Amino acid sequence: MVKEEKVMLNNMGSVPCSSPQGKKAFLISTTGASKEDNEKMGAFKMMNMSMDMAIFQFSGLEVIKHKYFSSVQYVSDKDRKQMLEELRLIVREKLL
Repeated sequence: MVKEEKVMLNNMGSVPCSSPQGKKAFLISTTGASKEDNEKMGAFKMMNMSMDMAIFQFSGLEVIKHKYFSSVQYVSDKDRKQMLEELRLIVREKLL
C-alpha cells in the first residue's frame, strides 16, 4: 500500500522547503544609493522579487511590509533619526 502525502503549495505554486504557515515577515533594507537612483534602476522591484517573492514567499511566509531606507550612510544624523522614528511608527502599526 502506498502512503499518500499532502503537499502544500506556496502562493507561487511551488513546494517550499518548509511550511511555516501563518508566519509573517517584516523586512527592512538599507541601501547606499538614493531613493531616486534605486527607483530609476528598478532596484526596489528587483529586491522585492528576489527577497520578498523568491525567498520569503517561496518559503511560505507572508511579507506584510518591506521598508527601504536609502542613502543611510550619506544622510545627516537628523535624517537618520527621522528614519528610525518612521520605523518605530511602522512597527507600532504593523506589529503591535
